Amino acid sequence: MDTIKYGAHFGWAVYLDVYGLKAMMKESQIIDLAEQLSKCYSQVECKLPWDKSRPVYLYFQDTIILFYPVDASHDEDKASVLQRCAGDVEEILAIFFQAGFPLRGGIAYGEVDYYANSLFGIPVERAIEYEQAVAAPLVLLPTKECVESSSNAPFSLSLIAPRPQKVVLKSGGILFGTLFHPTPVDGFIEFVYNKTRYHGLYGPPEVAKAWEEANSYIFKCFNPSKEDNL
Repeated sequence: MDTIKYGAHFGWAVYLDVYGLKAMMKESQIIDLAEQLSKCYSQVECKLPWDKSRPVYLYFQDTIILFYPVDASHDEDKASVLQRCAGDVEEILAIFFQAGFPLRGGIAYGEVDYYANSLFGIPVERAIEYEQAVAAPLVLLPTKECVESSSNAPFSLSLIAPRPQKVVLKSGGILFGTLFHPTPVDGFIEFVYNKTRYHGLYGPPEVAKAWEEANSYIFKCFNPSKEDNL
């Protein structure tokens, strides 16, 4: 697809949100946070390609939405675009993490309407649901999104979504998927642990509880049992 024109397109929708922003707003000047976020958004703007592969890139307050259109008639295009999408997500996670903003998010596939610099469609809603379903600053790509997007499920499973693992949702439900996180992973784990310690000591209690849940969740994710892998 040479350009992303207004109208209906099939593709990959990404929803990203800063994890724990409300707590940050209580601890820092809002104007300072807004300035730091603005710098992150500008860095992402510069990182994304300016050629025909550039995705739709929208942001407001602490939220980012990206959309990567594909040629829906070719599984190979869906796979290659998703791999590019995953690479961009990892870069965005790094940019925000280095600035002290961990991101949580979701990725989904389907038909989206792009109009007046806005995105509408079920994939966007699903991506938001995935973001809210995980109890830690991670980005969830459910394996089912890859399988259902393709006419050749084994191809999708092996090449589009590597490293699928069992993901326990906040609701208690389970699905298999890929979880993206900032790298190096040791630094990310240490960051979450320090957040847990800090808020455990200084509060507020509800924030301390959220980070404790995130810390436990991440420990489980990076120390899976054999049955947790697909």
